[in-house]
Amino acid sequence: MQRDALIRLIAREFVARRPPHEKLSELDAYWHWDEDSDGWQRLPGSVREEMLRRPDSPPKLWRSTYDAFFEFLEEDARRIVRNEALLEEARVLGVEVDSVEGQPAPAEPCPCCGFRTFLWRGEYDICPVCMWEDDREQDAFSDGPERLARFSSPNHMTRAEYRDAYEAHREEDLRSGDPERLRKYERFLR
Repeated sequence: MQRDALIRLIAREFVARRPPHEKLSELDAYWHWDEDSDGWQRLPGSVREEMLRRPDSPPKLWRSTYDAFFEFLEEDARRIVRNEALLEEARVLGVEVDSVEGQPAPAEPCPCCGFRTFLWRGEYDICPVCMWEDDREQDAFSDGPERLARFSSPNHMTRAEYRDAYEAHREEDLRSGDPERLRKYERFLR
């Protein structure tokens, strides 16, 4: 199955399983979208019109047409996920698929853990593997000790300290926590 088609199926199934009250409570975070927003064209016309009419007041009752917000976000979150992880997620959700054709979108490695989790750097995004907040510095995973000792304001510690804390949690995740999080993304190799 083509990668994009599988991602759409996974996102649709994932969103459909979420309770409406959860989705409704998160909807106000996306209600500010407009014609310049990435997912705007994916929204049903009735939802776009509603947003333009009432830009500052998200709905109080859930309608299934609002699922388009979350389907777009779930698809976007899987653009850089490894094919093996997509296959496993599809199986867990009951989506039958034998193989995945296509490659993940190119991604930048996190300067802390080295997993390719950033579509681009410098946006204050948070790495889903180690939770490092990209702080607009031109750091690289392979930086020497002097760069690792630089204090990061958003992360409240140096990258060396954060990396040590991450490595301790990583071992715990592999043993008993959330090992799938570590298998979703490609690892940067020098």
